[in-house]
Amino acid sequence: MIRSVRCPKCGKRVMDKTDGTTGVIEIICPHCKKTVIIRLERANGGSIRYRLMC
Repeated sequence: MIRSVRCPKCGKRVMDKTDGTTGVIEIICPHCKKTVIIRLERANGGSIRYRLMC
């Protein structure tokens, strides 16, 4: 299943995540041009949670 990941600063969609992908990523949002570090994890309910790690 593919899920979308949103920028924690502006809320726009920045990438899609498949079920097997986990870890820490650093991306530049194409909308607000901010560099954010996102740690992807799966919550108990099946939704994706991310935390801003600045």
